[in-house]
Amino acid sequence: MRKEITFLLFLTTITSYAQNKSSCNDLREGVFETYEKNIRVGILYRKGSYQIERGINDSVFNITKIKSNNCLFYLNSYEIKNEIDTITWSVHYKKIEKENYAFTIKPTYLNVDYIIKGRVVKIRNSINEDEVDKIFLKLNN
Repeated sequence: MRKEITFLLFLTTITSYAQNKSSCNDLREGVFETYEKNIRVGILYRKGSYQIERGINDSVFNITKIKSNNCLFYLNSYEIKNEIDTITWSVHYKKIEKENYAFTIKPTYLNVDYIIKGRVVKIRNSINEDEVDKIFLKLNN
């Protein structure tokens, strides 16, 4: 009986560790740096169902609508003033270590061989940047 209880506790611990290792809950909200080929290419801000991103050399923000299912995120371009054609992107994340994830991005509904690979690192849980906070406020009103 004692061996069975010990084995059950061991199995529960391993299952819990595996679930935490693959969980992508850290990616739902916060501030993230993005890297491709180990070069920093941009910064992402996520809050609710929106992602605001800016490339390292860009002065404008791009707004994206997001949906997530654990480590699979769907991104749609989103334009405030004008309607635009959108492509839905599937982003698959894999946790490398705490707050550091590898990603693969490809179009969801198009049959093309276009893939982007890189990694994302969470740098903060809260945004605390006036310009970005104002954009999120407008999106949610």
